[in-house]
Amino acid sequence: TILDFQVDFDALNRRYVVGAKFRADSVFTRISGTMSGTGTNVTHIGFANWNNAGAFQDVMFDSLEVRSSSPMGAGNSPVSVSNTLSGLSGNTLYNYRVAAMNLDGGTSSGANTTFFTGTDLAITSSVAGGPWIRGAAGQIILTVSNAGSAASSGALTVTANLPAGLTATGMSGTGWTTNSSATNCTRSDSLGAGSNHPVITLNVAVASNAASILQPTFTISGAGDGYAGNNTVTSTVTTLSPVDSWRAQYFGSTNNSGIGADTNAPAGDGIANLAKYALGITNILTPATKGLPEMKVTNSRLALTFNRQKSATDIVYEVQATGDLFGFSNATVLWSSASNAYGGGTNSSQAVTVQDTVNSASTNRRFMRLQISRP
Repeated sequence: TILDFQVDFDALNRRYVVGAKFRADSVFTRISGTMSGTGTNVTHIGFANWNNAGAFQDVMFDSLEVRSSSPMGAGNSPVSVSNTLSGLSGNTLYNYRVAAMNLDGGTSSGANTTFFTGTDLAITSSVAGGPWIRGAAGQIILTVSNAGSAASSGALTVTANLPAGLTATGMSGTGWTTNSSATNCTRSDSLGAGSNHPVITLNVAVASNAASILQPTFTISGAGDGYAGNNTVTSTVTTLSPVDSWRAQYFGSTNNSGIGADTNAPAGDGIANLAKYALGITNILTPATKGLPEMKVTNSRLALTFNRQKSATDIVYEVQATGDLFGFSNATVLWSSASNAYGGGTNSSQAVTVQDTVNSASTNRRFMRLQISRP
C-alpha cells in the first residue's frame, strides 16, 4: 500500500495543514492546527504512532520519499526560486506574476511583470534634490538599461525634451558624446542583457519665472531596441520661489501668512520678513543688529548702501529719492535691480551703493529709501 502525505506549514504564524491519502485516491484527507512552541523555525517533520480512531498504531515504511518539499527554515527568511522556460518566441513581450496560496486555500497574486525576448532598452530618471529653487540650478540623473535577453547593437541616442522654465547647461556621462545644446547624448557600444550603461548627468538652469510643476521628458532610440514601451520617461520637478524656500527654512511653511507673512515683523524690530529676506538678515525672530542699509553723505550728496542677495531673484530692489518725506509716491527712482544685473559674481551677496543725483547743499531737505517689492 502506498500512502501520500502532504504537509503545509506557516512557520511565521505557527499553523499547519497535514493531508493523507492512498496513492490511488484523488483527494487528501486533511487536519490542521497550531504548532507548539513560540519560535518560527521548522527543522523536522516526523510521524507519530496514531490512527484515525485516536488509538496508537505503528506506522511502518518500506520506503519513504519526500517529494516537492520546499527548504525548511525561519518562516520570515526569503528562499530563492528559479525556473527555466522553453519554447518562447523571439522579440516578444511576456507577462508573468507570482501567486501565493495560504493554508486556507486563499490565493494572492503579485504585480504583473514583463520580460522581453530580445533587445529591450529602457530609460529611467532620478531628480536630484528638490524642490528646486527658481533662478537656481537643478540636476537629473538618467540611466539606460537593457531589460531584454539579447545585447544591443548600433548607435543609441538619448534625447532630453525640456519644458519652458528649464535650460540645459550640461549633459555628460562616461562614454557618451553630447551635442552642443546639451540635450542629446549618443554612444555605439553594445549593452549586454541585464546591464546598464554609465549614467548621464543633466544639469539645468531653472528660470526665475518657472512654473511650480515642470515635467521634462527623456527618450531613447536605436541600438536594435525591439520594445518601445519603456523608451520614454517623464520626471516631475517641483519648484519654489527663493522667498518661499526661505520662508520654509525659517517658519516651516511656504505660506505667505501668519508669522511668516511678507509684511510681518515677528522680532518686534519693525523690519518686515520680506526686508530681512532681501538683505540676508538671519535674525528672524530676534531684533536685527546688523545687515541693515546704511546712509552717509559723500561729496555733498546722500549715498545709500545695502546688501543685494544673489539668490533673491523673485523681488525687486529699488532706491528712491525725494525732497518730501511724505512724497515718496512721486519719488525719483535712482536705481532698480530690474535694470541692473547682479554684479557679485559667485558671491552670495553684493554691496550696492547708490548716490543721490541732487546736491544736498542746494536743497533744504533730501530723503532716500530702499524699497523691496515682489513683482
